[in-house]
Amino acid sequence: MGLYSYVLGGNHVLAYDVLSDGSLIALGDPAPLSFPTNNVMCASGDTIFAISVDEKASPAVYLDIFQADRVSGRLLPRVQRQPLGVTRSDGQTMAVVAPNTEVFYIYYGGEDDTGSSRFPAIHAYMYAPRFKTVSRIGQLLLDELPSLEQLQSDGSGQLIYASLGSREYGLASFAVDVNGMLRNVDKTRPGKIDYALGVDPSRNFVYSASVINPKMTGYRVDKGKFSLLEGVAEHLAGQVPAITITADGKYLFVCTTVSPFTNIGQNTVVSHAIDPETGVLTPLNEQQDAYMSLSMATTPDGKYLYAASFDDKDIYRYELNEGRLSRGTLAARANVEIQNFVLVSEP
Repeated sequence: MGLYSYVLGGNHVLAYDVLSDGSLIALGDPAPLSFPTNNVMCASGDTIFAISVDEKASPAVYLDIFQADRVSGRLLPRVQRQPLGVTRSDGQTMAVVAPNTEVFYIYYGGEDDTGSSRFPAIHAYMYAPRFKTVSRIGQLLLDELPSLEQLQSDGSGQLIYASLGSREYGLASFAVDVNGMLRNVDKTRPGKIDYALGVDPSRNFVYSASVINPKMTGYRVDKGKFSLLEGVAEHLAGQVPAITITADGKYLFVCTTVSPFTNIGQNTVVSHAIDPETGVLTPLNEQQDAYMSLSMATTPDGKYLYAASFDDKDIYRYELNEGRLSRGTLAARANVEIQNFVLVSEP
């Protein structure tokens, strides 16, 4: 299997072949989703998961699952229009873990599906690819938290991290039990309306950034327990929608955008080196580009960073030289408002 990229936009997923020079070549027709609204997508191995919302029906949340063909890169439908049985999803975030080769655990943010409260919840489902079946595990109610912004696995299949839209709490961590259910581990406070979330692939550090007071914060993590890192409090040029870290854990990238509410800030992509012992970030360079990126990904070999523009509807490529960014160049025109961008390669 080569390296492929997938773009979520509107009511479909577009596929691209990633060439050795970082160019993107479109692959066939887009894969359709159940509904065009409030979509979110993530990948685990060669499997793509997407949630969409039918705002006129109940249950309103639907799941589509695709597998990337190892030869062509095209998406093969595995589960389509699977109702998840809840009345509402925030449509913002999901995470998937693969504890073994037999199942995937799927987590997404929504509201309490029992109707007993208005608190947000993380809903858990299990997908068995051999049988192409999806079954409900349960939900974890986040009783005192006002919203759930981003979910991200630590890659071990044992921990999930979340950024919280709260002034009381910043981040939260959850352990995955043997049945795929989540339990609370730890929270950070005080909060600062955290949104963007970056989990170090070595599982030693977690970084977050706020959309209200645009600065980054870092934490050392030990089995989900947070310890604040000193020296990680860099103020950035605008609100932060996305953080990504290279597969070797050496470099962190953050994109900033102009606020749609105040028109304050800049559209930039900034690179940092991560100290492997302390987790402290050293700024390397930045590129000030005119487009607003909401999703980023780096190639497994660390040669390229891709930033997907929501407003320009394009994908831009940056060459990386020991973490330093080249100027962004156009890699592909998606012609849709891009909500998520992922890369899939040989596991």
